[in-house]
Amino acid sequence: MHNHLYADKMRDYLRLHFVVFLWGFTSILGNLITLTGLELTIWRTMLAAIGMAIYMRFKKLSFRISGEGLLKIMGTGAIVGAHWVCFFHAAKIATVSVCLAGVATTAIFVLFLESWLMKVRISKMNFLMSILGVWGLYLIFKFEFSYWEGLIISLIAAFLSALFGVFNALWVRQYPAHVITLYEMISASFFTWLAYILTEKRVTFLPIPAPTDWIYLLILAWVCTVYAFFESTELLNRLSSFVINLYLNLEPVYGMLLAILIFQENRKMTSAFYAGMAIILISVMLYPISQYVRKKRAHCS
Repeated sequence: MHNHLYADKMRDYLRLHFVVFLWGFTSILGNLITLTGLELTIWRTMLAAIGMAIYMRFKKLSFRISGEGLLKIMGTGAIVGAHWVCFFHAAKIATVSVCLAGVATTAIFVLFLESWLMKVRISKMNFLMSILGVWGLYLIFKFEFSYWEGLIISLIAAFLSALFGVFNALWVRQYPAHVITLYEMISASFFTWLAYILTEKRVTFLPIPAPTDWIYLLILAWVCTVYAFFESTELLNRLSSFVINLYLNLEPVYGMLLAILIFQENRKMTSAFYAGMAIILISVMLYPISQYVRKKRAHCS
């Protein structure tokens, strides 16, 4: 019996590693796809919405939501779309590693947004995390200044990721996760398509992806988005949110290792970049640890 429970737990950890690996792989796929960041996001969210709708239909899940809920989720979906546009654009104009360095600061933005929007007090540990994160960014900016534009855009992507993450933490208490995902993908697709029209200054069709782009897009939309989301949600039934958040810190690590393997980015970056990135990752890992300690103390008292 004990061995069976241990095997199940190990299987869950392996599944979680695979989900985090898929999320780390998104920046690689974005760089391999020849479309612009805006075009890529439109196709990704459109295909993800179609995939989610097919899944919900197959599982006979309800599509219903109130008008107020729809407005909230559609607004959040617009933020999701903006996040992905910035994320993919940063990877294309700089490097995947620089993009991931900026996005790795998401937890720091979450900290301050929770403090502002949810009136959550910033602990000493979280303050230390923020100082370390800023120090890591300083090292990267100082020694990799040629990539400053990509790093700033990736920081904007991190802020937007933190923002929709905080909102989703509120919406998931009120609406089913599959409904949130479906309508956020629809909204992200619509608003990025609208931005595309405004950018082109005319109503125009999207460019049709190349044959290889279709392969990468389908993996990105249906495997790295739809499948990974449901897998992570299902794992929440057996693994604590602390464990899952701790594992999520490996996303930029996986992405960076893949970038070195596929694009040989280690030849482009200095040792100072990796030192700064290591400091950011340490600071980010302090976030779930501090959350766990705070909950432990609250439980004991």
